[in-house]
Amino acid sequence: MKTLLIMTACTLALGAAACTPNERPVARAALDCPEKHEGLTRVSVAGDRKSCTYRSNRGDEVVLQLLPTQGDPRAALQGLEAQLVPASTTAPLASPDENAQAASEDARKAAEEASADAAAAVDAGDGPEEVHVGVGGIGVHVKEGADGAQDKADIRLPGIHINAQGDRADINVAGVQINADGEDATVRMFRNVRLKGEAFSREKRGVRATYVRTGENLPGGARTIGYEAGGPATGPLTVAVIRAREGEHDGGDDLFKAVQDLVRRNGGV
Repeated sequence: MKTLLIMTACTLALGAAACTPNERPVARAALDCPEKHEGLTRVSVAGDRKSCTYRSNRGDEVVLQLLPTQGDPRAALQGLEAQLVPASTTAPLASPDENAQAASEDARKAAEEASADAAAAVDAGDGPEEVHVGVGGIGVHVKEGADGAQDKADIRLPGIHINAQGDRADINVAGVQINADGEDATVRMFRNVRLKGEAFSREKRGVRATYVRTGENLPGGARTIGYEAGGPATGPLTVAVIRAREGEHDGGDDLFKAVQDLVRRNGGV
């Protein structure tokens, strides 16, 4: 599970930095909803074309919609999360500035911990193995659990923080936040990005966000619920809401790739 989560974080981090074509962005008044798109088939479209629904051959549902932001895209997306998973205890989306401050604080703490760990003595014996590594602000602490105990890992790098204990893990990689507990996991990413046609602009006027919640007891019997969003911060955002009946199933990567393409096609990011 933790390996999959780390790979997901890296994929999101790389995807957020990808280049975009040189096309001038236009605020969407209606969606471009192709009849078929990479394994998805359109089953309905609103008369005003502000929403349309797709299904995959596995029964996954994708609802593409325009979401007004009222000038606050983060708040608009938090409201959407509350609608998708009402019973969840969702942490607020961190702003890019907060992510940068967290990375700086993690680096500072790592330096302090690494210094303390370097000075600590390692007791020899038959107990669980414990390893401390600290070099230039990079801190790694791995402890192998004794019989019946859970393994622990705490990794702090500039911009990267991983804390794991048994099946529980909290991961922050380049602003991608992942919280996992066994088969239940939540992935969040929120970034300010440049819009299409503004690759050389100093101002990032666009927003890209991802939210994925997997596990049991989700609304409607789904195993995965989430969204991919993108568009101008002033709105409207193009949002693809995903409801998948299965969790880690074959073809899941294809589903999310198709969804991301639809959002980029309409959102202009």
